[in-house]
Amino acid sequence: MSVTTTDHREIRSWVEGRSGVPLLIESPGLGGRPVPAVVFPHDESIPESREVGWDEWFEVFDASGLAFRHSPGGPDDFPPVYELLNP
Repeated sequence: MSVTTTDHREIRSWVEGRSGVPLLIESPGLGGRPVPAVVFPHDESIPESREVGWDEWFEVFDASGLAFRHSPGGPDDFPPVYELLNP
């Protein structure tokens, strides 16, 4: 079972509760629009990405019409599982 949301507070709380940080991946193949992503401490670096603040991340997230689907478990569940999708 998973949880799907577009609520900014819920997304930020879930990510930060697992020590994640927001990123934008530069994507020349998509008309130059960045793609939002999240990275957690155990993840490998993502090429062509940069860490950003939540305001910038949510601006791209909202403009892209995305939803955030995540595992319902607590912060101790490892690894954190999420995906960004078009609802």
